[in-house]
Amino acid sequence: APCVARFGGADGTDANVIHFTWMAFDFIPTNVSDPGRVVHYTRYTDPEDYPSMSFGTGYNGIHITGELNRGGYSNVDVNVSNRAQVGFHQAENDIAFEPQQPWHAEFPFLDETYQLYPQSGYDNSCPVVLAPRLTADRSSEVVHEIAHSFNDICPDHKLWYWRFNPVTFSWDGPGFISNTEDLSYALAVDAQSNKVAVVVHGNDAGPTNVYYIESAMNGTDWLPSASPLPKTAITDYTDPLGPQAWLHLAATYDNSTPGALHVMWDEQRIDGSEHV
Repeated sequence: APCVARFGGADGTDANVIHFTWMAFDFIPTNVSDPGRVVHYTRYTDPEDYPSMSFGTGYNGIHITGELNRGGYSNVDVNVSNRAQVGFHQAENDIAFEPQQPWHAEFPFLDETYQLYPQSGYDNSCPVVLAPRLTADRSSEVVHEIAHSFNDICPDHKLWYWRFNPVTFSWDGPGFISNTEDLSYALAVDAQSNKVAVVVHGNDAGPTNVYYIESAMNGTDWLPSASPLPKTAITDYTDPLGPQAWLHLAATYDNSTPGALHVMWDEQRIDGSEHV
């Protein structure tokens, strides 16, 4: 699914810029395992003037990943310097089906050049870590990212955390955040404080519930971590035959001081229907 981030100048005088990223095949695939999947990025400054302000080549923008890298599951945010931050996973080299890991690309403001930064150091017993969630800090150049061990290879469902260090221009981590199902996690940062939160699923006691893990130190206290971090329950589903939390989560902080964490999730009912 495409991801979008929008921003304007810090003083309110610059034009709004809308950033887009998505994963796609540049040809019609014959099999889901075809290697030609890539991550695209583009942006424009005036929704009524598109595509003359598009970035890259026409409507397709530019490729961040190579056709043999199996890039995907991209998402985008903008840091305090108005530079787009795109998170995604890919194989490290142009070798189809090589073990994959999270990456991030940084785009200077209105410049077609970009810098790739790989994350590394995750549990080598699980060489495939996929589907990252990225968010930029609201008061510094720090970037936060989480990603999940691929369940077909690593059935322990580990969720990892990295923190981009703007001094060394490299990623610190990873830290082991929690055990959770694939794709069932969200990441949020508070613009009014140093709080960072990860929201996850958990079925430690039977029915699946929603939990959050919060740092008051901008994620620095999550590194290093070799064990799951303490988590706080948001929901209280207790009936094994009753409703429970289902896949898909969303989380954000509001603009109060300090920000309050808001969470949405799917709830699966006994009849198979889902409610938000």
